Amino acid sequence: MQPTATTLDPGAIGEQSPSVASACWFQWSGFLLAIYATISVVGWRRTLIDTEVWALFHAGRSFGEFMNAVRGDLVHPPLFYVIEWLWVRAVGHTDTAVKTLAFLINVPSFFLFTWLAARVTRRWRLVSFLFFGLYFRIGSTPNQVRMYGLGLLLTIAAMVLWERWHERPSNRSLIAWTFVAVLLVYTHLFGLLTLAGFLVANWLAGPRRRAFTAATVGAALSFLPWLFYVLPVYRSRGLADNLTWVPKQIHVALGILSYGLLGEVEAAQSSRILFAVLAAAINFAVLLLVLRTATRLWPPTAGAHAGRRWFWVAMTLVAVPIL
Repeated sequence: MQPTATTLDPGAIGEQSPSVASACWFQWSGFLLAIYATISVVGWRRTLIDTEVWALFHAGRSFGEFMNAVRGDLVHPPLFYVIEWLWVRAVGHTDTAVKTLAFLINVPSFFLFTWLAARVTRRWRLVSFLFFGLYFRIGSTPNQVRMYGLGLLLTIAAMVLWERWHERPSNRSLIAWTFVAVLLVYTHLFGLLTLAGFLVANWLAGPRRRAFTAATVGAALSFLPWLFYVLPVYRSRGLADNLTWVPKQIHVALGILSYGLLGEVEAAQSSRILFAVLAAAINFAVLLLVLRTATRLWPPTAGAHAGRRWFWVAMTLVAVPIL
């Protein structure tokens, strides 16, 4: 009997999506965006958390005072802070203004991620629905007036541009990807870990490996000016005040990780422990399925179709930063 898309034949696993008309994925993105806009309106009157208030307060100060405050925040690079500083001067120094900024930053993510999913898998509607359902609900991290929504958008954009790079490994494609990579490392410190994931993924299943390696190293080195700028503060004060939120026990860290990967739910501390245990069990089951699929799709090859190739790319982009 001939294998079908529903069998566990290695050639069928991760089978590439058929060509999807632009109108189709665009309409689905618009549908998801409409749901997100409705949810945003429902939760619009939420109170800003302390770190959002901190950023909003300093965005109202002079640029020199503002940069001194951001320099003292040793964990986060300055890109989102600078965007917020410019935004409040153009739109207003209010809760509504900055919440609108976070909303507008998230909008392109719907279209970029859906476009990519439509190229990779036949189940692109389900994939995009689950992704946005987890990470764009009321009170979710990307909705905060912080750098996380921008970091997510830039990560998706880097994935889209890497797909373009794989199709047409031109210098123009590489320059575009490198530009987004630089913005990513200046948005969140973990952007450097994401670049490491892209580097490994390109060596596994990408073209022009040396050229991509040079571009990745260049994007990472672009972080040095900011590092040198904050180094005096680090030498005088250290990181302890900025890292009080980091758990000191590995089992607690793993629980938070499992919890966060499934979108995280605001709850009391006792309930959070229960959610973390349930999340860990779900993630463990997913990991077993991933490992089973990986044995069927080994080895990763640059010439594989998009669905098979992106299985390895996606796993690498998750595994390398976590490790």
